[in-house]
Amino acid sequence: MINLKKKNDTINSKDIEIKDVIERGKYLVTIMDCNICHSPKIFNAKGFEFDENKLLSGFPSDAELPSYDSSNFIPGNWVLFHPEFTSVLGTENLFRLGRG
Repeated sequence: MINLKKKNDTINSKDIEIKDVIERGKYLVTIMDCNICHSPKIFNAKGFEFDENKLLSGFPSDAELPSYDSSNFIPGNWVLFHPEFTSVLGTENLFRLGRG
């Protein structure tokens, strides 16, 4: 396990095992639920499941964004998610909310 005692402590790379780094990454991805937005899904009778062959690969480069009619949105205050939640379109104003 990687654990620094003080802010200025250093670690020798020989002290870190790759399995510990992988486990830490797995832990961070799991607690933050990164798969929800960054993994393509397979839809079935249960709803959706993550495509195990494409975990955390993001929006597929060969996929198309859904079409939309911009007249249905209030200017400056809309967001549109791809059905797989791997991409999002929206207005700049909406994404600035809460950023002071």
